[in-house]
Amino acid sequence: MNGAAWQGLAEALPGVGFASAPLLAGLLLAVNGWTLLRFREDKLRALHGLPRLPERRLLRLALIGGSPAALLATEVFRHKRRKPSFMLRLRLIAVAQAGLLLGLAIAGLMTAEAG
Repeated sequence: MNGAAWQGLAEALPGVGFASAPLLAGLLLAVNGWTLLRFREDKLRALHGLPRLPERRLLRLALIGGSPAALLATEVFRHKRRKPSFMLRLRLIAVAQAGLLLGLAIAGLMTAEAG
């Protein structure tokens, strides 16, 4: 994202200033890193016959911002790809988040242009 898009997104979020955008990006990076590690852990548990992480926990990580890493992990680790219900829920989360971000960015840019 360029500076104007970050500013538009930050302005659209109540109580979040443009200066907070790098913090938000850092938090999302951390959540995505953690999500990738948890998917890898679950895949290794599956391979070794150990107790698995609950699907709801993996989906919760996607829901709080880790959906890019969750989608990447399903491909890289070839994990959960044959579970249609899991993949549907994961994709719905990702589409909803993308729509939300797009809407916030558009609203922020419209606000910036009007002001």
